[in-house]
This record gives sequence, structure tokens and C-alpha cells, in this order.
Amino acid sequence: MDKHKIDSILKGFYECKSPKTAQLYQSDLDSFRDYLGVDNLQSALISFFKVPHSRANLTVLHYKSLMHEDGLKPATINRRLSALRSLVKGARKDGYLRWELDVNNEKKPSQNVITPLSSDDFDSILKLAGSQRNPLKSARDTAILRLLHDLAMRRSSVVNLDYSDINFSENSISVNIPGTKAKTAKLLPAKTTQSLQRWLSFRGRKKGPLFTNCDHAGKGKRLTGTSIYPIVRQLGAHIDIDTGPLGIRQTAIIKALDKAKGAGIRMSDIAAFSDHQHLSSLKAYAEHRAQVQQRLSDLVSE
Repeated sequence: MDKHKIDSILKGFYECKSPKTAQLYQSDLDSFRDYLGVDNLQSALISFFKVPHSRANLTVLHYKSLMHEDGLKPATINRRLSALRSLVKGARKDGYLRWELDVNNEKKPSQNVITPLSSDDFDSILKLAGSQRNPLKSARDTAILRLLHDLAMRRSSVVNLDYSDINFSENSISVNIPGTKAKTAKLLPAKTTQSLQRWLSFRGRKKGPLFTNCDHAGKGKRLTGTSIYPIVRQLGAHIDIDTGPLGIRQTAIIKALDKAKGAGIRMSDIAAFSDHQHLSSLKAYAEHRAQVQQRLSDLVSE
């Protein structure tokens, strides 16, 4: 499989599709390219098409699970899977592949299982990240944890940050709004700013992705969402805490709900803080908080 064959497959894939559908599918394929951590679509597909059938299915299943974890709607997940299946089917029909994808669509609505950490557990993970022997990795991982927690950022938003998104003169950072190409400026808490300054003292202040690989093989390349997942998981596992990037984000949102009532902060403000486009998206968090409060009340009254 080479670039010319990939171009031929893509040409057939986009044919007979409306401009709007073609644009959506192109965005979907770019999402899969980001997941694979490859700079361009042609190279990503060359690499993907070379793998055996079983590994291809496992790769897409993992991709599907990460989309689910990131809170994407079933319709979005299914469209992205449909784009991949259609592309693979076309490549097989043209004689370039011998297999097809066997990954099914998301059948049930995505349900957000809330598993926040205690403040002590988050502080322990943060402390461990800061004490890593490699100072470069220590600074980077601490800054990532701060953004996941202090700004309740999604993993995908963190990896899409560029150096140019930081504005230290206004103490803010521009964050991608999920589902759009727009960005919104968020004020940086003092500790978050300090963690970013420390990371930049190692990374430098050149243009490009804010968070990059520290290993020799991929040093300087943009981190992917797939890379951030094991970073957080492994830090937690070292101290027997089972969590991931979503757990850190959920911890921040639950904390925001806990503090909002006494501070006169509205639900719409919390939705803006957590980049939820609809108040209904916070329903699971509110229900979790109410359940915890009920359990505590029952324990106290015994």
C-alpha cells in the first residue's frame, strides 16, 4: 500500500457524496488520524491498512471506547465508525484489502458513569507526578493534570492545545469548544499558570503543540488522547487509585457543584466551566451528588 493507492481509495470514498457529507467524513477520518497519532491522513491509512484483520478490529474498538469515554454522542460515534467501515469496504472492493471491519455501532445512549476522586486522592496523584525522576516528564504531566482538574478540560481539548493558545499577559488559555472549530478563552488559576510556566521552561516557547512526547522515539511530537490516558492511569496505579483523565475531569465538576450553591453560582456557569453545551449534560453529575448526600444523611441519622 502506497500514497497513490491511498489517494485512489479516498477519491472513490468521497465520490457521489454531497459536499456537506464529504466534509463531515473528512473530519471523521481526521479524528481517527489524531487517534493514531500520525501527522497526515495518507500515512495514517497506510499504517492502518497494513495491520492484520484482528488487530484492525481491536484498534477501532479501542478508538470507539475512547470516544465513548470522552462523552461523544452515539450519533457522532456511529458516524465516525460508519466513515471507517465505508472506507475499508471501498478499499476491499478495489482489491487493496482482504478484510472488513466488524465493529458495530453504539446501540445504547452513552451514559456518563460518575467516578470522581477525593481531594486527597487527586493531591496524591499530583504529588506523584511532580516527584517523577525525569524532570521533563514531571513538569509535563503536572501541567496536564492541572488542566484536566483546574479547568475541567477534556482529554481531547488538552492534546489540541498549542503554545499560541496561552496568553500569560491576560492569564488565560484558549480552549477548543467540543464539536466545533471555535475556541473560548479561560482564565488560568495561579497554580495552573505555575505548572505551565514550569513545563515551558523545559519545552521552550516555540510555536507548535503545547504538549509533546518525552520519549526518544516520538520526542517533540504532539501527544494524543491515547497517550494521555495511560499517563493518568499509570500514575494512579502506582498508589492504588483506579482513575483516568475522565475521572480527573469529573472530580473538578463535582467540586464545582459542591461549591456553587453556597457561592450563588448558576448551573449555566458550571456548564460553561466544564464546556457542556447543554444543562442536561450535567444531570448525571447532579444526580451523583444528590445520591452521595443522601447516603451521608442516612449514615449520620443511624
